[in-house]
Amino acid sequence: MKIKELISKLKKYNPDATVNVVVNSTPKDFKICFGSSEGVSKNSCEDVSFMVDCTEETAK
Repeated sequence: MKIKELISKLKKYNPDATVNVVVNSTPKDFKICFGSSEGVSKNSCEDVSFMVDCTEETAK
Protein backbone atom coordinates (compact mmCIF):
# COMPACT_ATOMS: atom_id res chain seq x y z
CA MET A 1 0.00 0.00 0.00
CA LYS A 2 1.25 3.49 -0.80
CA ILE A 3 1.13 6.44 1.63
CA LYS A 4 -1.49 8.19 -0.53
CA GLU A 5 -3.72 5.08 -0.38
CA LEU A 6 -3.37 4.89 3.42
CA ILE A 7 -4.23 8.59 3.79
CA SER A 8 -7.29 8.13 1.57
CA LYS A 9 -8.51 5.25 3.73
CA LEU A 10 -7.83 7.09 6.99
CA LYS A 11 -9.84 10.12 5.83
CA LYS A 12 -12.99 7.99 6.31
CA TYR A 13 -12.39 7.85 10.10
CA ASN A 14 -12.65 10.26 12.98
CA PRO A 15 -9.39 12.27 12.93
CA ASP A 16 -9.47 12.41 16.75
CA ALA A 17 -9.60 8.60 17.12
CA THR A 18 -6.66 6.75 18.65
CA VAL A 19 -4.46 4.70 16.29
CA ASN A 20 -3.33 1.27 17.52
CA VAL A 21 -1.01 -1.41 16.25
CA VAL A 22 -2.35 -4.70 17.59
CA VAL A 23 -0.07 -7.70 18.14
CA ASN A 24 -1.59 -10.95 19.43
CA SER A 25 -4.83 -9.13 20.35
CA THR A 26 -2.96 -6.51 22.42
CA PRO A 27 -2.45 -2.86 21.41
CA LYS A 28 1.27 -2.02 21.36
CA ASP A 29 3.24 1.22 21.29
CA PHE A 30 4.75 1.82 17.87
CA LYS A 31 6.97 4.19 15.97
CA ILE A 32 6.86 5.30 12.36
CA CYS A 33 10.17 4.41 10.71
CA PHE A 34 11.48 4.98 7.19
CA GLY A 35 14.31 3.87 4.99
CA SER A 36 15.47 1.59 2.15
CA SER A 37 18.51 3.44 0.78
CA GLU A 38 21.41 4.91 2.71
CA GLY A 39 21.06 8.63 3.35
CA VAL A 40 17.34 8.93 2.57
CA SER A 41 15.15 11.48 4.32
CA LYS A 42 11.46 11.35 5.20
CA ASN A 43 10.72 13.12 1.89
CA SER A 44 12.83 10.77 -0.25
CA CYS A 45 12.43 7.37 1.43
CA GLU A 46 11.15 4.32 -0.42
CA ASP A 47 9.58 2.60 2.61
CA VAL A 48 7.62 3.67 5.68
CA SER A 49 6.95 1.14 8.45
CA PHE A 50 4.88 1.02 11.60
CA MET A 51 7.23 -0.78 13.98
CA VAL A 52 6.79 -2.26 17.41
CA ASP A 53 10.00 -2.23 19.49
CA CYS A 54 12.15 -0.38 16.95
CA THR A 55 15.23 1.44 18.24
CA GLU A 56 15.57 5.20 18.41
CA GLU A 57 18.17 5.08 15.61
CA THR A 58 15.61 3.80 13.09
CA ALA A 59 12.67 5.84 14.41
CA LYS A 60 13.10 9.33 13.04
